[in-house]
Amino acid sequence: MDNDVSCVYMIQNEVNKKVYIGSTKDLKNRLNRHFHLLKNGKHDSKRLQEDWDKYGSECFKIYILEITIEDNELLKSREQFYIDKYDSSNESKGYNIFHNAKSPLGYKHSDETKQKLSELQ
Repeated sequence: MDNDVSCVYMIQNEVNKKVYIGSTKDLKNRLNRHFHLLKNGKHDSKRLQEDWDKYGSECFKIYILEITIEDNELLKSREQFYIDKYDSSNESKGYNIFHNAKSPLGYKHSDETKQKLSELQ
């Protein structure tokens, strides 16, 4: 399989079964980015970072859920399908920050984040 496969993927915690759903046109680079951020304690998903730190990298597996053509709308649509299927934005089931694929719609910042944003302005 090519390294630059276009797909929807899942990172699953094999201990508590929580999942992160994502999509990419270049799987190798995207996963390298996830792992770089996680190893350095800087992943965007605080919940994923906390469990990575708690359980260790060996407890996480990568699954390709669907290989697609390189079409942004199709990738977004299929990613949304799996976010909904696995309910991965639900804190008790997953690590996705946003309810919608590639969209912060419906996301609520923490009070701490709101304060930091306010200070920046």
